[in-house]
Amino acid sequence: MLKLPSVNLCSELRHTIEKDYNSLCDKQPIGRLLFRQFCDTKHDLKRCIEFLDAVAEYEVAADEDRRDCGLLILDTFFSKEVHFLL
Repeated sequence: MLKLPSVNLCSELRHTIEKDYNSLCDKQPIGRLLFRQFCDTKHDLKRCIEFLDAVAEYEVAADEDRRDCGLLILDTFFSKEVHFLL
């Protein structure tokens, strides 16, 4: 069972922890999970998580697959904007 320290012992730590998206929602596994669970409850944010997942797949794709992966991202998430600009 996980035992957390009392709030009194954490007050100094509270002022030293970074409180930005990257630190709370990307680096911390529990923060990442909670952020994703929250986004799943909101339709517009759920789409953002899908985009972030697609970009993460692009970043680890093999060089020969990267172009197709990038085109899929553009088509899936930006097709309306791209067609509008053309």
